[in-house]
Amino acid sequence: MLSMNKQRVIVILPIFSWLMSLLISWLTLMVYVEELAYYVSATVIAAYFVVVSIGFVRSVEKQSIIQRFGLQTPRTAMLVFLVAVSVVLTSFLNDADWNAVVPVVLAPIPEELFFRGYILGGFRKWVRIGRRLDWLKMMAGPVLLSSAIFGISHVFRNYPLSHVLTALTFGIVEGVLYLLTESIMIPSALHTLSNFIILEKMLYPPTIVIPLSIVIVIPPCVVLMAETVKKVRAEAISPIV
Repeated sequence: MLSMNKQRVIVILPIFSWLMSLLISWLTLMVYVEELAYYVSATVIAAYFVVVSIGFVRSVEKQSIIQRFGLQTPRTAMLVFLVAVSVVLTSFLNDADWNAVVPVVLAPIPEELFFRGYILGGFRKWVRIGRRLDWLKMMAGPVLLSSAIFGISHVFRNYPLSHVLTALTFGIVEGVLYLLTESIMIPSALHTLSNFIILEKMLYPPTIVIPLSIVIVIPPCVVLMAETVKKVRAEAISPIV
C-alpha cells in the first residue's frame, strides 16, 4: 500500500502540473507574435506534457514507463505508425500546412499521455484494493476528475461551452478506454481520429475522409485485439496454483 504522504503527492502533483501547463500556455501566447502563437504554444505544451508525464511517473511515482502507459513493443510501434500516417495524411490533404498537423498529432498523443496516462493513472491509485479495482469508485472519482480537468483545459483555449462539454464527455470515454486497455494507444488513436475527422470534414466529403480515417484507427485496434486474444489464451492454459 502507498504511504499517506505519497498518496497526497500523487493526487496534488498532477493538478499542480496541469495548472502549470495553463500558465505556460498563457505565457507563450503573450510572448510570441500572433501568427506563431498557435503553433509555438501547442509545441511547447506538447513537450511539457511528455516531459512531465514521463519524468514524474519515473522519478516521483517510481513506476515503469512501459507499464504505466501501456507501451509494450507492439503498442509503441503502432503509436509511431499512428503518428507517421497522421502526419502524412494531414499534411497531404492540407497542402503541407503544418498548423493542420497540430490538432491531429501534436495535441492528441501528448494529451493522452498527460491526461489519461499520467493524471488518470495517478488518480486511479485511490481505488486500488490489492489487485482488484472498485469500478464504481473509479468512475465516480478518477475518471470524472481527470475528465473535468481535461474539459476545463478547453475553457482556457476560449472554446464555446458546447465544445467544453463535448471535451468533458470525450474525456470520460477516453478514460474508460485507458482503464480497460491499460494503454494510451487506443485513446490516442481515437483522439487522433476524432480531430482528423473534425478538421478534414470541413474540406472534403465523407467518401474521402472516412476511408482515410479507417487507415488511422484500424491498425492500433488490430494490434490490441491480437494482444488481448494472446493474453486470454495464455491465462486459459496456465496451470492453477
